[in-house]
Amino acid sequence: IQPFGLALTLLKRGFHVVRVEADACAPFDRAHLEELKENYPKVESFQPIHSSSVAMDRPLPESLALGFEGGYLAGSKHVADLFMDGGMFGYDGVISLMRSMREGMKKTGALKSLIESKGLVV
Repeated sequence: IQPFGLALTLLKRGFHVVRVEADACAPFDRAHLEELKENYPKVESFQPIHSSSVAMDRPLPESLALGFEGGYLAGSKHVADLFMDGGMFGYDGVISLMRSMREGMKKTGALKSLIESKGLVV
């Protein structure tokens, strides 16, 4: 996944994006990061691998987090399962993402079940 490209795409299609959490910015995602900074300066960007950057002091419990790590760091009650990107490419990837987002909003406490189902360690 290109986290900055995904955030930019969602913003351009009317979604509200508050924060992007990514360990690094791949060279092929750099242009998206620059466009985000220029056109959407209120969108926060964090590298969770740096403990000083983690936004645990600004939880977003009512947000829909995309992916386990984002859900954990945001303290979100709603998580769209993007474990290992799930092979999201092209039109099928868009459909898969939208379904995951819809399902994530339906479930409260989705993070706990996601951790348990994937056998993740926090």
